Amino acid sequence: MDWQAIGAIGEILGAAGVIITLAFLAHQIKHTRKATLQATRHSIGTRGAAMVDMLVTDSDTTRIFLRGVAADPSLEPHELFRFRSFLIRQAWGWQNIWEQEQEGLLSQGSLESARASRRDMMGALGWQAWFELRKHWLGSDFRAFLESELEHVNRYKPGGVDLPQT
Repeated sequence: MDWQAIGAIGEILGAAGVIITLAFLAHQIKHTRKATLQATRHSIGTRGAAMVDMLVTDSDTTRIFLRGVAADPSLEPHELFRFRSFLIRQAWGWQNIWEQEQEGLLSQGSLESARASRRDMMGALGWQAWFELRKHWLGSDFRAFLESELEHVNRYKPGGVDLPQT
C-alpha cells in the first residue's frame, strides 16, 4: 500500500468521523429542544395555576377581581391597586407566552388555550380600562399585539365576557 492509498483511507475515516459527530450533535439538539419545550409548558402552566389559585383560595381577592373586571366604580383605592397589580402580573405572563410563541416553543394546544383565556379576559370592561391606563408598561411589540387582539375581541365578543356578578 502506498502513501496515496493510506491518505485516501485517512480522508474517508475523517469524513466518517465528521458525519458521526454531526449526527450526534443533531440528536443532542433535538433532545435539548424537547426538554426546553417541556420546561416552557410546565412554567406557563405553573404560573397560570398560581394565578387561578389566588382567585379561588381567597374570597376577598375573588370579590375584588370580579368587581374589577366589571369596572365597578365603587372599588376602594387599595382594592383597585390589588386588581391592577393582578392585571399587570397577568399581562407579563401573557407577554412571556407571546415571546415563547415567537420562538416556536409552544404546542398548538397551548397556544389555543392561551389565546382563548386571554381574549375572554380582554373582553372585560375592567381589563380594557386598565389597558388604556397602563399599556405603556408593556413592550411596544407586545402592546401592538394586544391592541390587535383587542380589536378582534371587540369585533367578535361585543359587550365583554360573561362573568358572575358580585
